[in-house]
Amino acid sequence: MKININDCISGFTLINREEIDDINSEGYLFLHKKSGARLMYIENDDDNKVFFISFKTPPEDDCGTPHIIEHSVLCGSEKYPVKDPFNELAKGSLNTYLNALTYSDKTVYPIASRNDKDFSNLMDVYLDAVFNPMILNHKEIFMQEGHHFHMENADDPLEIKGVVYNEMKGAFSDPDRYLDGAVNTTLFTDSPYMFESGGDPDKIPDLTYEKFIDFYKKQYHPSNSYIYLFGKMDIAEKLEYLDKEYLSAFDRQNFKNDIKAQKCQNKIIRKEEYYPVIEKNENKAMYAAGFITGKSYDEETSLGYSILSYILMDTNASPVRKALIESRFCSDTEGWFDSSTMDTVFSIIAKSAKENASEEFENIIRNELGNIVKNGLDTELVNSAVNAFEFMLSEENFGYKPRGLYYGLKAMNSWLHKENPFESFRFKKHISSIRFKINDGYFESLISNGMLNNKTAVYVSLQPKEGMQAEIDEAERKRLLKIKENLSEKEIDKIVEETKQLLAFQSADEDLSVMPSLKLSDINKNADIIENKTVDDIFYVPGNTNGVIYLELSFSTDSIDEKDYGYVGLISDLIGRLDTQKYDFNELPTKIDLYTGGITSSCAAYYTTDGKVKKALNVSAKALSRNVEMMKELVDQTTDKMDFDKAESIRLIIKDRISKLENYLNQNGHITASNRALSYFNEGYNYKDKTGGIGYFKFLCELDKNFNDEALAELKKTADNIIFDKNKLTVGVSCEKNDFDKIKNIGQIFDAKDIGNKNVISKKINIVSEGIITPSKIQYVAKAADYKKAGYEYSGKLLVLKNILDLEYLWNMVRVQGGAYGCGCNFIRSGGMYMYSYRDPNLKRTIDIYNKTGEFLENFTADEKAMTNYIIGAVNTVDRPLNMEQKLKTSFIRHISGITDCLRQKERDEILSSSCEDMRCYAQMFNYFAESPHICVIGNADNINNEKNLLNTIAAMK
Repeated sequence: MKININDCISGFTLINREEIDDINSEGYLFLHKKSGARLMYIENDDDNKVFFISFKTPPEDDCGTPHIIEHSVLCGSEKYPVKDPFNELAKGSLNTYLNALTYSDKTVYPIASRNDKDFSNLMDVYLDAVFNPMILNHKEIFMQEGHHFHMENADDPLEIKGVVYNEMKGAFSDPDRYLDGAVNTTLFTDSPYMFESGGDPDKIPDLTYEKFIDFYKKQYHPSNSYIYLFGKMDIAEKLEYLDKEYLSAFDRQNFKNDIKAQKCQNKIIRKEEYYPVIEKNENKAMYAAGFITGKSYDEETSLGYSILSYILMDTNASPVRKALIESRFCSDTEGWFDSSTMDTVFSIIAKSAKENASEEFENIIRNELGNIVKNGLDTELVNSAVNAFEFMLSEENFGYKPRGLYYGLKAMNSWLHKENPFESFRFKKHISSIRFKINDGYFESLISNGMLNNKTAVYVSLQPKEGMQAEIDEAERKRLLKIKENLSEKEIDKIVEETKQLLAFQSADEDLSVMPSLKLSDINKNADIIENKTVDDIFYVPGNTNGVIYLELSFSTDSIDEKDYGYVGLISDLIGRLDTQKYDFNELPTKIDLYTGGITSSCAAYYTTDGKVKKALNVSAKALSRNVEMMKELVDQTTDKMDFDKAESIRLIIKDRISKLENYLNQNGHITASNRALSYFNEGYNYKDKTGGIGYFKFLCELDKNFNDEALAELKKTADNIIFDKNKLTVGVSCEKNDFDKIKNIGQIFDAKDIGNKNVISKKINIVSEGIITPSKIQYVAKAADYKKAGYEYSGKLLVLKNILDLEYLWNMVRVQGGAYGCGCNFIRSGGMYMYSYRDPNLKRTIDIYNKTGEFLENFTADEKAMTNYIIGAVNTVDRPLNMEQKLKTSFIRHISGITDCLRQKERDEILSSSCEDMRCYAQMFNYFAESPHICVIGNADNINNEKNLLNTIAAMK
């Protein structure tokens, strides 16, 4: 329907309307007159519809109030009075996105779905949650999600529990997060950005229920809301619904919560802090230089600083990165531009760096930036970076996040501060303007004004301190002991009673029939089929790629000895970072950005339908069709034409990889622990572990200590003689049909090597269970087993079982009652099964819960509606919308693994026919799982050592 400026529909007045050509959309801005709610609608033909409602929620302290409210409002509402509507939705929805997000100044509740009925259901549950939550009448929700003193008996030790409390204990165990927080608290001295919106775990227990409710009542009103809709829908129907069901019940309020801009400090602030490490090795310090550079709603300048961060810090050719690395100051760097805050922040970060060297860090930064301003940036480097951003924005490849959500969240950077949000969509205009100003010193002026001559700046030093985590743990233990010692008998009885009330609240029966749901008739009974064919030995996925050619190269590594797996992982990490026959490592990233959308590599293990494992090193590349010849050359150069003669360059890359991998393994502890536990008995996961997990990390650390001519020769032999062999290559391509001839000869760039094709079966590592100590306050707890040894085979019914265990059993036992931030399970086609927890305060309790899964399944019952929800939720996991690159990657993996469309339909039929009895039949499988010794726990030293009888080995991560 045609809507004109000042037209009024269901209480909404259209105040602005603009064409947004960059994303083939039209934008509408509405104001709901009675309630004051703002609404943005982005109209287009995208069937992956997006909705969110956001509130401006600048924190007032470090207690994490906005974060705890974000969790808590999704724990039941007036229309949906169940303990966890969010979780109930996840069980049986066709959502393509379902989450809630706390930022430094706003809280966002986004959902997305391609199914109209599902989309409406999700909208209604979220709107009722934010406007009519049960938190107003149930303190137990605050206790569960925020914090509470926990004692089930008067003689028990006093504990603090809470989901957000444990989440933030995990977050504050991450030195990257700690460094970022130190920058913000130092930069922002008179702004809400000085506070930790997620909550400092030391301050979260200071939040009272009364203050929590007061903050909710003050901020969660339509006049303080921002409602966003994106995609193909009947907007008149949505406006009528919003007005009738929610907004008409509110009267407009005059909110005075504009975020105050940070005043210019007129001086550079320097700060030193400490973070815990297990062992004080050399070069473990971290440093950051932070600068307030502008406003988030200045879209062009924000994009300019994002590109500048990439230019200065992100590639081998990046000058500030080179200055830090080549001076041996550090082995890892990072650039970060944050436009989610009104006052934007540009950060330069050095990791794995010299200790007590703050002055040297500052001098290197300022000297290099000064040289750049004086002599100018390399023109080709700048143009390649601008090209890389233009490619990324034009391609609209945002991973598994719906494009509509990406655009909506980006628009909030302007909309929240009363600026035109449609400007955030016009990246082509901003890119064009920046490109026009490159030769006039555009980026050099950003450096001069935003960094060198900017007095609103900080230099933060984060020094490692051995034993600090033990001091923190002991201080917390003593503090809780002292608190309990000072409690009267009456106060102890009250805590015990409140604990029992909370446990009763968590385990109470509830009427789930009030929740909206879909029927099996609402879903497609047939598996989605991705069109593909094999042409001249190339696996080809045709489609509309907007002129982009996507390429997948998979080199079999089945013939490589297990002792050389670490070298395979290293070769993958060296791709694109070493000198080649034609390019040195400084110009290589520039050429890649000028002519392609990126060249990446990884190691993978595929499980075939006949029970075999195929191990591989994969290379992915993409480019516009006009640049395909350069893409071929660059793929050839970065793989088969690497120059291994510069040992020092390789050593620096090893050090950089050690730093980055250690951060990744710690930050993703649930993945790390699960993969490690599986590697104890699973061939494919053994390969994954030794090419990218803890096994690889240990290999790199040892190689760093003993990198000699022998190691270099082994590395070169593995690359030259074994990996990049035409005979071991499988090629996948996606492009438009008229571009296929340009890429079909890609395999010809590799030579056939007469080295045989023997398959080497990897030996199983001897570790049965282990504790890996990190400087953390919490744990990641994983357990694994091989279900095929229990006599079971892979079936689509396992996806339904996963949905039940994830969102029913584990959610209630590990997250709700145990206080862990997350948990789950999975079943792998090869026979591997595992359970994991994420930011978990418990260890043995969690393993005991895993071991009782069989008992839960023996007694499992579900009515028809509940079982239908579990089935629909399982279907949703295999029906995710895919862009063309994802379609190629997904179907290419199926091709290598031998997973046919007929098999996928069979497994879909198994999902759709699942019953309660089928689920109960898996009880014996989990009784077998309970006997499995394969446990991996990553986390706190005291907690791990206290349960050493469960673990064969205990050692530090490094």
